[in-house]
Amino acid sequence: MARRHQSKRDTLIDEGIYVGTDTLTTAILVGTEGTGYSVVSLATPLVYDLGEARSRLRVFHGSSSVGPVDVVFKLSDGSIERFNGVSYKGSSEYRELLYGPVVAELYRSGEQVAFARKRGYLPVDSQMTLMVIGGSADSLGIALLVDTDSNYQAVKLWPEAGATGVDGEEGITGESKGLNVMVYPNPSSNEARVSFRLEQRSAVGVEICTMTGTVVMISSQQEYNAGDHEMVLSTGALPSSTYLVRLSSQGQTTTRLLTIVH
Repeated sequence: MARRHQSKRDTLIDEGIYVGTDTLTTAILVGTEGTGYSVVSLATPLVYDLGEARSRLRVFHGSSSVGPVDVVFKLSDGSIERFNGVSYKGSSEYRELLYGPVVAELYRSGEQVAFARKRGYLPVDSQMTLMVIGGSADSLGIALLVDTDSNYQAVKLWPEAGATGVDGEEGITGESKGLNVMVYPNPSSNEARVSFRLEQRSAVGVEICTMTGTVVMISSQQEYNAGDHEMVLSTGALPSSTYLVRLSSQGQTTTRLLTIVH
């Protein structure tokens, strides 16, 4: 926590971040001076059961202050996964990694000394992006974000609703970018809303899981026409915590964070 100096005036950027029991909460400042700032919070559990479940992960390079980078992931089973030569505005392929605690190290391509390191957690059955961030060589770093399938703006927030989600923009690599899904408000209490867009008529199913993959609520599949839709989930019976909301349609699954506070 930054120390307050009486000679300087503080500016409130955001407030109301929920920190749950037995969780490690990371607050990430996003935005620019021109578009405004907001804070993204990612809660990860400190108590979990390790299994063979997988998480999909890629690396996205979002800083013009450094050339190609290599990223090394040290996984909970002792294995190491390397992503080499990711260039600015470039994205690696997605890879399936063992879920659980992870340490990510960032290197300039070909160098042996890491200049950024981050501890994080890969939730079960999730899609994650490790983003290289920073506006100058002195501020370079990495952020582990949930389901950030957009291009240069890795996270899009709807601060007026406290929603988490991303645009369904055309991806840098030309691959399928999943479904356009938004979950709000964040935090929620007795109900949460899932807004989504379909390109054609299809069946849609939604479930809510804990951060370790335990399913706590399932919404029966329904057929929807092409276009924009919204679904209301009754969350009053769920304990206060951070959850994963998974929406599935036509073989694709998109994951969003939802925090519930009573």
